[in-house]
Amino acid sequence: MARWMSPFGRAEVEADVRVGGTLRVAMIEVGVRIDHAGEFLTLDPPRRLAFTWRSPYTGPEASLVTVELTARAAGTWLVLT
Repeated sequence: MARWMSPFGRAEVEADVRVGGTLRVAMIEVGVRIDHAGEFLTLDPPRRLAFTWRSPYTGPEASLVTVELTARAAGTWLVLT
């Protein structure tokens, strides 16, 4: 998850991967750290997961993030909504 949760720099991830478990992601680049938090809502390995997402940039309400994974000949197709 740390490999695809930060568009720049790097990410540190702490995850209690179960429905109701918490998620913490820190996106870090050039001395700037942005912390995010959420809760897992859906786990359907290895196809789909959904979680809430709270960030300093997303406003007071949590948003919903859905990740869908599909096997491909050259690897895995990831759709992040």
